[in-house]
Amino acid sequence: MPIQILPPQLANQIAAGEVVERPASVIKELLENSLDAGATRIEIDIEAGGSQLIRIRDNGTGIIKDELGLALSRHATSKVCSLQDLEAITSLGFRGEALASISSVSRLTLTSRTAEQAEAWQAEAEGRDMAVSLKPAAHPVGTTIEVADLFFNTPARRRFLRTDKTEFTHIEEVIKRIVLSRSDVSIKLTNNGKLYKHYRAAQDDRAQAQRISAVCGPSFVENTIKLDIDYDIVSISGWLGEPKIARPQRDVQYCYVNGRMMRDKLINHAIRQAYESRITNEQHAAYVLFITVDPKQVDVNVHPSKHEVRFHQSRLIHDFIYQAVHAALNNELVDNAVADAYDPQFKPIESPVKSSELYAGQITETQFERERQASPTEKIRTDQHDIEFSSSNQVGSSRDKHYAPPVYDKKSAQGVAEQLGNYTELMQPVTDVFDTKNDKNTSTFDKQKVSVNTFSDDSAVRVLSLVGEQHILILIADRLYNLPARVLLKAILLAKLHYVKNNESAVSQPLLLPVAIKTDEDLLCCWNNARDLLSQLQFEIQKPRHDTLVIQKVPAVLRNLNLAKVVSDWLMFMPATPINELAALNELVNIIANEYAAPTQSDINTWVQEFENLSDQSFAEFVQTNGHLVHYQFEPTT
Repeated sequence: MPIQILPPQLANQIAAGEVVERPASVIKELLENSLDAGATRIEIDIEAGGSQLIRIRDNGTGIIKDELGLALSRHATSKVCSLQDLEAITSLGFRGEALASISSVSRLTLTSRTAEQAEAWQAEAEGRDMAVSLKPAAHPVGTTIEVADLFFNTPARRRFLRTDKTEFTHIEEVIKRIVLSRSDVSIKLTNNGKLYKHYRAAQDDRAQAQRISAVCGPSFVENTIKLDIDYDIVSISGWLGEPKIARPQRDVQYCYVNGRMMRDKLINHAIRQAYESRITNEQHAAYVLFITVDPKQVDVNVHPSKHEVRFHQSRLIHDFIYQAVHAALNNELVDNAVADAYDPQFKPIESPVKSSELYAGQITETQFERERQASPTEKIRTDQHDIEFSSSNQVGSSRDKHYAPPVYDKKSAQGVAEQLGNYTELMQPVTDVFDTKNDKNTSTFDKQKVSVNTFSDDSAVRVLSLVGEQHILILIADRLYNLPARVLLKAILLAKLHYVKNNESAVSQPLLLPVAIKTDEDLLCCWNNARDLLSQLQFEIQKPRHDTLVIQKVPAVLRNLNLAKVVSDWLMFMPATPINELAALNELVNIIANEYAAPTQSDINTWVQEFENLSDQSFAEFVQTNGHLVHYQFEPTT
């Protein structure tokens, strides 16, 4: 077969395969045309799920007589006329394919009148012949489009249609999305001659809340967080459902970019990531969000149904959406860094920070973890000795996120039970203090003998296990040390803060969403007194109003914390007299450490690596200096 140009009728039907998937696709394209025409009142009539009749009537600007026939031609549009227009699209439609594609697979009637015309005109096109006939008609200013017998000339496509009820459900979903995006437009929906829905135009916040309630349900409106924030080329506004109303399906997820309904993967990922720690994997967040981007920074011509877009600065958009939603969920959102710090009716959510959020990097799963999850009875083999314990104990259950105390291998069950009892006593936690050199707490244990295989390397350090939630059991040579986990964390934080303070090359971390703190006279006095130290630590805090401080930059080590709480608590510690910098840094470290949840074995491994990279002294020396020596004597086995 030779290469040839396709006939217009065949080309239109091929295009219809992309544009007209089902009756709901027709509704979407025609409603977007009505909105682009400036309609404020739209009436929709549906018969037989849209397969028999779709009629849409609006009060938009209308189409003049001379352009009615052209409107049904392929690639005919009034919305773009040059390449520059395509690079900054502000209308919902722009390709000029919808009417031509719809008329190629249906019997289409287009009646329209402009305000300048004394009478309306009607254009008719039927199927593949695409012959357009014009005749005068009676019609008010606006446009009415009737699509009858959809897919009448393509029986294969018609067989793919579902039941009338199913198709109407898809139509209703499309209309809901339009209803949410344009609260200023009145939309009436009639199904088989009966009024089904009437969404009246919303003139105020109360009416808008009623419209959202009609679409998303009353529970959504009663449990939402209002979001409204701008940053550079992008802004985001809308409503976020609280985590407690998360749903088992994605039926209340509505997102718009420049007024266009979206199902974009990048946007969905950012929102899902912001909700990640608040809902389970089986739950789905509920939200209605409107994202506004400079039209030159987004390409909408990347998907046939225009449900996906491509952002020129995709990383910026992703991070902005994530941080905006995350901050709003924590009630820490400020309006462009100068508004009131918090709405008085809300209290900040103080959620503990995971160590992995602070120390980015790969955290490898230890052999201890992998073996522990392998079977009810685990056995861990090291180069020197074996450790065996049973997960049937409550403390060692697989549901427990901490590790069961290891019991050194004995051939007899009696020996295992006896040593398990010894370790249960041993692992009573001691007081968590920062400086344990002068710790007067003494062990309640007498010297006992526990048989283990000795280490060939006396300097070897073994991190054996977590003790409870706050301590690490460490073996150095033949001595056991009980080291508070927070002591290790504080040492790392203090070393990093000292590095930032003493190195001019250290850079601060700009906040995508500045954090505001509502202040009083005492807090402002403390801030003024601490400004030099804050500057040395790479903080950038401004005072745009007499009662507000805005945090714009912080040292990178603090970027994932609850900054409003940490900074305000730390400032209140500052005295009015000259500051003791060492005491101030220690206090900041204490405040930060208190923000962390109980560590896991992976956290401990990461902290050990962090400390070895930051400190000149060895990890063994640090443990011996700051750990609590447990008075156990080890004897080699025979």
